[in-house]
Order: sequence, then structure tokens, then C-alpha cells
Amino acid sequence: DHSRDEAALAVWHRGMRALASVPHVHVKLSFLGYTTPGWARDDAKTQVVRDLVRGVIALFGAERCMFASNFPVDRDPDGGCTARAMYGHYRAWVAQLPDKDQRALFRDTAAHFYRIDVETR
Repeated sequence: DHSRDEAALAVWHRGMRALASVPHVHVKLSFLGYTTPGWARDDAKTQVVRDLVRGVIALFGAERCMFASNFPVDRDPDGGCTARAMYGHYRAWVAQLPDKDQRALFRDTAAHFYRIDVETR
């Protein structure tokens, strides 16, 4: 059952808005199967998770969000949620964003946050 407790979701949204107001807070977008089991194989659940992820990106900005997989811990091989499938969803969810924001979500934010020297384009 993927129904949401609206009161709990409202508390979560308030908390995320409060965190977004703190400039040094970053968000790792991952472990989605924990919050919504089976999300990758159910269109309705996928839309719920997609909307939550997009909402977090809107709150924090791409420069403070990073996609991650948590593989092999967060996997669902029987349900079709491989790393390839997961990142396919991620890419589709942010395809409408500018290239700069997509690079931030998939590489640049993590490189900055973890102080990894990568060549940027």
C-alpha cells in the first residue's frame, strides 16, 4: 500500500522546507525503495516518488541535490529495479531540466560535497 499519511507528509514537507533554508545542507536522493517499496514496477508509486524527488530538487536546487543508488543494499532484482533501471528513472524525471542542473544532480554536486576533483565541462 503506497497511500500516504497526509499529516506525516505535511510534517516531512515542513522539515524539508526548514532544511532547505540552511545554505550548507545538501540532499542525497536515494533509498527510495525504503520509503515506497516496489516504486519502480508500479506506475502510480513511480509517480509519487518522482513528484517527491522533483519537489526536493525544487526546494534545494540542483546544486544541493545528488542522485545515488545505495546498491547493493537498496536493490530489488526480482522487481526489475536494477541500478540501470533506477538511473533510467532518475534521468527521465529530470530530463526537462537544463543540462547544467542535470550534471549537478548526477555528478557535480557530489564532487563538490565530497571534495572530489573531477574535470568539469
